[in-house]
Amino acid sequence: MLSDLLSVRAQSLRERGLWRERTLVDGVPISRHFASNDYLGLSADARVRKAFADAFARLSPCSAGSLVVSGYHPEHKALEAAFSEALNVEDCLVFGAGYTANLALGRFLGRNGITLVMDKAIHASVYDGVSAAEGRFLRFRHVDADDMQAKVARAGENTAVMTESVFSMSGKTAPLALYAERLRGTGVPLVVDEAHAFGVLGPEGLGGVAAAGVEAHVALRVIPFGKAFAAQGAVVAGEALYVQSLLQEARSCIYSTAMSPALAQGLCDVLPIVRAADELRARLDEIIHYFRACTRASPLSWADSTTAIQQLRLGCPHRALKLAGFLREKGFFCMAMREPTVTRVQTGLRVLLNSQHTPEAIDDFLKHIHVFHDTCDS
Repeated sequence: MLSDLLSVRAQSLRERGLWRERTLVDGVPISRHFASNDYLGLSADARVRKAFADAFARLSPCSAGSLVVSGYHPEHKALEAAFSEALNVEDCLVFGAGYTANLALGRFLGRNGITLVMDKAIHASVYDGVSAAEGRFLRFRHVDADDMQAKVARAGENTAVMTESVFSMSGKTAPLALYAERLRGTGVPLVVDEAHAFGVLGPEGLGGVAAAGVEAHVALRVIPFGKAFAAQGAVVAGEALYVQSLLQEARSCIYSTAMSPALAQGLCDVLPIVRAADELRARLDEIIHYFRACTRASPLSWADSTTAIQQLRLGCPHRALKLAGFLREKGFFCMAMREPTVTRVQTGLRVLLNSQHTPEAIDDFLKHIHVFHDTCDS
């Protein structure tokens, strides 16, 4: 029976330290929150809250349909136009989440006979999209331009390359300028997921593509709003032919209720705030530098990352869960990352920094990690 199979599987996952549960986030101040994607701290910004409150007070909370039936409102069109202008691209398409945008992209490329050459650490949503289309893909070594180029040559015709600009687990940045140089003249389009870069990197926070100056070499960008934008949803931005062709086959758009017009309007109103947040970006950079300086001489296994995503490798899911629980008891929120999200070697804590952290909070946070290492873990 199904219940028996599920019970056996649940027991196995628990024994291996891989059972997942929802962890309630309640009353954790952002200065002690080390698991939040809210890199600029905008979720607590009065201007941002007012923008969304005003939009929901004035507009419908429900789109009442998908974008291609009855759910495409003036606010969606305005949001797409605002991002087209900001990114200097031909067109944009709104999605309900970054996951559904990547799911649609992966499936779209796979269904059209494209071999997708992608960084092996790319988000699971891309894998899910390609798998749904039973598409062909090749993986290249993490942020390795030489291996990317070799895989493109091996893939032959009808190839596309996809990467994240900042990787969600390792925190590493893709060498986008080098990728663009290696792909120049090949006709191979480059697609970039900007989830952890938009709002943080580049002039006006317009992302890793803008930071690398390779806008002209990138066919499509995925811009999710659940990170530095402090909201939810996403747009896919780029060449009109790609965007409009994607709409023809994007099941996660065609068969899903569109985001509410109120949310779309709020996102429109928050975009200028994100673009003008240079002070918050500078503060985040200072926090990153401070954190790296503190961990440089640590006896623990910290991955080398220059972004807001830092990774403490523990290699054991039970140990990672125990440390995360210990930190919660001390008033810090930081989550364990385990298989299949990361490899066994990478299992540990993912530490996310934000502009509202202080040196004092970081000192206290790291002190408790070392206390655990020296005592609880002995």
